[in-house]
Amino acid sequence: MTNRLEKIVFKLKRDSSGYPPLSHEGIWAKKVGESLYEIDNIPFFVFDVAVGDVVRVEVIDGELRFTEVVTRSRNSTLRFFAKSEESVARIRSELLLLGGDSEGSHISKLVSVNVSSNDLDKVLTKLQKLEEMQELEFEEAAIRRP
Repeated sequence: MTNRLEKIVFKLKRDSSGYPPLSHEGIWAKKVGESLYEIDNIPFFVFDVAVGDVVRVEVIDGELRFTEVVTRSRNSTLRFFAKSEESVARIRSELLLLGGDSEGSHISKLVSVNVSSNDLDKVLTKLQKLEEMQELEFEEAAIRRP
């Protein structure tokens, strides 16, 4: 297998308000078997997928398209939308100290968080407190407990 990253296309379903603003999301992954790829970046809109998951794809019109999760990793995916741009870097730093790695989106104030099952409760507690303080809104996109 190769360590080269390839983009997998995930179809998205929009809610009644038109969110998410995209019809699909491309997520980087590395090939680990025939039609099998390991997710290598944190999803921003897809649910029930996390870094380290092994997914099956099929090639349609030259694109790798997601079909199913084959093996779930011990990572969880969380997302938050900060109330202010100024607070994003601080919140990301606080979560990193608790074990939550993150990526910022092209959508202002939207951040995806990857966290191992060992650190999940600490990161969730922090996000809940920040939400209670009205600094952000967060969602649990893929929760994996030990």
